[in-house]
Order: sequence, then structure tokens, then C-alpha cells
Amino acid sequence: MRTKDKIFGTVIMLLMLVADQLTKYWAIIRLKGQEPIKLWQDVLHFVYAENRGAAFSMLQNKRIFLIIFTAVSIALVLWVIYSNKLKFNKAAYIGLCLIGSGGVGNLIDRIFRAFVVDFIYFVPINFPVFNVADICVTCGTIIFVIGFIVEELCAVRSAKLSAKNAASEEDAVE
Repeated sequence: MRTKDKIFGTVIMLLMLVADQLTKYWAIIRLKGQEPIKLWQDVLHFVYAENRGAAFSMLQNKRIFLIIFTAVSIALVLWVIYSNKLKFNKAAYIGLCLIGSGGVGNLIDRIFRAFVVDFIYFVPINFPVFNVADICVTCGTIIFVIGFIVEELCAVRSAKLSAKNAASEEDAVE
């Protein structure tokens, strides 16, 4: 990635991290110990929750493991983003930046609060309460996978075209 792209990715990570931490702070101040805010009745509510586990409340009370696992995962993502060892298209790169920012946002909670603050509740499917960092990780993963698949499909297409052109040139020489 070019330096300009890395700066752009870093800005995205920082903006999403700030958005995550500000919304969690708002949730603590406005929602903790209060009735949920029903943004859209029976669809979308803001409700305070403390998650002492990982996704879907798995690994409850495994704080040290989750801190270590998240820190290692973030280090790996940051290495991929900044090392120039692996090359990705811009979509995959942006996906990695979102994954990194979401991971850092939840890591901050685990280290300083001993739990992750969740507050967004999607009522119709009784989806677990989540936060902005979770949105970043989920959307980032989807964007990364799509970007990676598109890149691979383009590489396969390019290889087929090259093989076809090489075969055409051989036929023309004969």
C-alpha cells in the first residue's frame, strides 16, 4: 500500500475507535441503570449491557485469555496493514482497518473496565446486544472477505487471459 493509503487507513481506524469509545461513554452515562431508549419500538433499542465474554457472550469471565487473544489478533492485523509483506486491494485493506479499530475498542474496555460495554439491541431477532466496535469487526470482516475474493477472481481471470494470449501467439508463430 502507498503511504497515502496507509494514512487514510490510520485515520479510519482512529475515527472508528473514537466513535466506539464516545458511544460507550454515552451508554454508561445515559443508559446504565436506566430504562432502555426505544429508538424504534420493537425494532431497535439502546440498552446498557456489560459483556464479560466475547462474541455472543462466549468465554464468559475469561478476561486474561480474551485480552491476550485480542492483543495478538490486533498485532497481526496491524502487521499485515503496515508491513508491506502482504498485498491487498483497497477494499480488503479498509476491512482490515475496521477489524483493527474494533479490536482495539473492545480491548480498551477489557483492560480498563474488565468488561465490554454493549448497548445496541436489535429486537426482532433477539440479537445479542452489541456496540460500534462489534460493527467495525463484523463489517470489516465482510469487506475484507469480499475484497479478497474479488482480488483472487481478478488474478484467476488475468492468468486465464495470459494463458489464452500466449496460446494465440504460439498459434500465430506456427
